Amino acid sequence: MNNISGRPSDHSGLKPGRPPSKEAYKTLRELIVGSDIADIKRIHARMKDPERRAEDISQVLPEAVILQTRQDNRMVPALRSTVEQIIQLSVKRDPKPLVDALFPIIGPAIRKSVAEAFRQMMQSLNTTLEYSTSLKGLKWRLQALRTGKPFAEVVLLNTFLYRVEQIFLIHRETGLLLNHAVAEGIAVQDGDMVSGMLTAINDFVRDSFTPRKTDALTIVRVGETTVVVEEGPHAYLAGVVRGNPPVRLRLCFQEVLEGIHLEFGRELIQFDGDTAPFETAATHLAPCLLTQLKPRTRKTSPLMWIILLGILGFSIFWATGWIRDQMRWSAYLDRLRSEPGIVITSAEKRAGKFRVSGLRDPLSTDPDTLISEAGLDKDRVTGHWERFYAMQPSFILGRAKHLTRPPSSMTLTLKNDILVARGTAPITWITRNRPILSTLPGISSYDDTQLVPLYTDAMILEKARLQLQPPASVTLDVKNGNLTVAGRAPHQWILNLKSTGARIAGVNTVQSEQLIDMDKQEMDEIGQVLKQTAIGFSQGITLAGPDDTATLNKVADLIRRLQILAPLFKLTPQIKIMGHTDMAGSDDINHRLRQARAKKVRSILVEKGVSPSILRVPDMKNQEADYMKKVKTILLTGRRVTFEVNLLQKR
Repeated sequence: MNNISGRPSDHSGLKPGRPPSKEAYKTLRELIVGSDIADIKRIHARMKDPERRAEDISQVLPEAVILQTRQDNRMVPALRSTVEQIIQLSVKRDPKPLVDALFPIIGPAIRKSVAEAFRQMMQSLNTTLEYSTSLKGLKWRLQALRTGKPFAEVVLLNTFLYRVEQIFLIHRETGLLLNHAVAEGIAVQDGDMVSGMLTAINDFVRDSFTPRKTDALTIVRVGETTVVVEEGPHAYLAGVVRGNPPVRLRLCFQEVLEGIHLEFGRELIQFDGDTAPFETAATHLAPCLLTQLKPRTRKTSPLMWIILLGILGFSIFWATGWIRDQMRWSAYLDRLRSEPGIVITSAEKRAGKFRVSGLRDPLSTDPDTLISEAGLDKDRVTGHWERFYAMQPSFILGRAKHLTRPPSSMTLTLKNDILVARGTAPITWITRNRPILSTLPGISSYDDTQLVPLYTDAMILEKARLQLQPPASVTLDVKNGNLTVAGRAPHQWILNLKSTGARIAGVNTVQSEQLIDMDKQEMDEIGQVLKQTAIGFSQGITLAGPDDTATLNKVADLIRRLQILAPLFKLTPQIKIMGHTDMAGSDDINHRLRQARAKKVRSILVEKGVSPSILRVPDMKNQEADYMKKVKTILLTGRRVTFEVNLLQKR
């Protein structure tokens, strides 16, 4: 709420005798421009937004260009470069729209140039024929003087006999009839049927006999009737002519077709099947209904025939040679353009000789070999070719094979710019050519993961020794990629051989039949020694004699060694300690004596470091009776302790 008294409020920050604070200035700023701060922020945000700034400029840009153009021509050099680049990009992307736009303009210009050349030729022919003395020649000369046309042109006009009976205007894309004009006294056929059949024939000829979709049917002859077809970008004319149509008839068709495209261009592009907009096109078609009457024949002077035949023979001879050379030259250029790896930049004929220049990949066909195939003389053809590397897949692949000379046991394929090697190849070839193939132009990456390297036996043996580190008691040998291992080796080394031997580069198989497991052999030997060892006792006592102390030490050492070896094979040793007596004494006394002797040996072995879990003292009460029944002679050696070794599979 405003302070009515006119004095500063308490919260203004103003106090007598002190300068205004920042809060006071802020309050004063809000009072003065508070309502405009939001507008200023919106304007600032709009200036920083590229899309909104572009939208604002687009609203005034057309008017600004118009005003600047009215004032001076500074806009022209500013836009010239941009417009030229736009036209160049448009032509590179799709030249058809520009060709369609220039069609109504460029046609008259070309015809004017052709007409001038044709007029000069007529004047030259007129000079040749001006000494003719035939009556028909004199009459045609008078006609030329009367009409103002060259004499040779009058001769040509009196030679051709034709009549245009019907003219059809047909839409190019749909093949529908747009308009139809008929000469007087001619029976009218169904125009839609004729246009449909003509379109079908045109499509049949294009699809069956020409590989280029731009080619089209231009003339159809049926007896004395000729159908002359002239195509435009969006429509074409088909004239039914009885007789021999002259060249100027096609020129007439072209002029009429250009006028129709100029007047009905938009309707032709947007044609949807409605022919109503083209009803007024009949005024364009009427001038095409031309008629040339046959003059009365009269006797021609023999001299005239001789002169004409001489001129005609010379013209045919010269034209035949010129046309032949042009056809052969064109065929040679077409062959060069069809050859991959060859790009023609210029081709010309000068002073009776041909010159062609361009770019050529070293792996492409030699252009000189194609000269004779085209029927040209090598002395008349000069070629200048700059080296370049074609990026077609066939050339990239051929270049890779040319540089690396891959063996026949492998293949190189190129797909999506990735060079893939498959098969088998020497490791030296792989390591030598991997950098070359990885950096080859036109290749994004090189994949040789599917290529199996081939090693020599010496290389494989070297790798096997480095990776396996065999003990001195083991020998290694490699033949044809097969690794043979012989000798004696620890069990752990044999396990390593089985797990890594086949993965050594170049090793096909590992043959270890001649390899002896030292640990397994030692474990078997310990079992045999323990089985054959006996601790002797005196009659009636349970203590071993002093001579058996060394035997007990040996047994303890063997069992401790067995404790180390058995886990290597995932086995648990179990030692049975069995006490024995002779036949003296009762069975009870002998049984207690047997058990006491076995337990005594067990306790001694435990004291010497043998694990008690693997030592068992079985009850020999019944077993001893069976044993003694088999013994026919009582020996003193019955007072002993023996050992039985069992190796149990770990659970």
